[in-house]
Amino acid sequence: LHHTFSGHSEEVTGLLLLGQIVVSVSIDATIRKWSLKPDELRKATLEAEEARKGLAEEKAEPVKKSLMTAEEESELAELMDDSQ
Repeated sequence: LHHTFSGHSEEVTGLLLLGQIVVSVSIDATIRKWSLKPDELRKATLEAEEARKGLAEEKAEPVKKSLMTAEEESELAELMDDSQ
């Protein structure tokens, strides 16, 4: 086994080999395309190895803007404090 691709959240139910491309289908209703070209496979293997070792760069989550006004946030905080 050279490399294990990850990307489906459920089990893979089908594979199709198209030249240097593998297409996988999963019961999670997703289809993924994986390259078997040597350069891209080497890159995917290296990225997976770095992620496993915890060396991969962590992408910062975008700051989510609240749908509530500051006043509504304050009222909610007070209600939550009162319930405890």
